[in-house]
Amino acid sequence: MIGFPVDELLSEEECYQYLKRSLHPEGLSCPNGHELPDEQAPHDRRRAPIMDYRCRECGAVFNIFTGTVWSKTHYDPSTIVMLLRGFAKGVPTKHLTDEMDLAYPTVLKRRHRIQEAVQQGKRVGLPGEAPKEGLPDPEVEADEMYQNAGEKIRSAPESG
Repeated sequence: MIGFPVDELLSEEECYQYLKRSLHPEGLSCPNGHELPDEQAPHDRRRAPIMDYRCRECGAVFNIFTGTVWSKTHYDPSTIVMLLRGFAKGVPTKHLTDEMDLAYPTVLKRRHRIQEAVQQGKRVGLPGEAPKEGLPDPEVEADEMYQNAGEKIRSAPESG
C-alpha cells in the first residue's frame, strides 16, 4: 500500500476551524463555563493556530482541546483531522501510524479514548451531532462484508 502525505496538503487554519466548530458548536468557553468574549485576544500564540486563552472571570487557561479527548495533545490540527478521518473510515491504527509517522501506542490509546467518548455521547471532532445520551449499550456491532474469491460452487446432490 502506498503512503500518501495528505496531512501536508491540508491548511492548519482550516483544520483548526473545523475542530473548533466540531468540538464547540455553541462557541468556545472556559472549562468552568464562562464565555469567551469575541474580542478577547489569545493568552498564548506559540502553537498557532492553536491559541490558549485565559478566562477573564476565573483565570483558567484553556484552548479548543481542554476538557475533550484531545486534551494535552501534541498533534497539529491537520494530524488530528487525518486521524479522525482514518478512525471514521475504519483504517487500522497500524496503517495510520505508519503512513503518518506517529507512535502506534499513543495513537491506539487515543483511539480507545475516542471510542469510549463516542459511546458516552461526547464530542470528539467527528462531523455531525454527538448522540444526546450515548449509545444504547456497551456492545457495538459493525456491518461486515465477507468475500471469498474463487469459492467453488457445489452442485446439488443427484437424486438417484
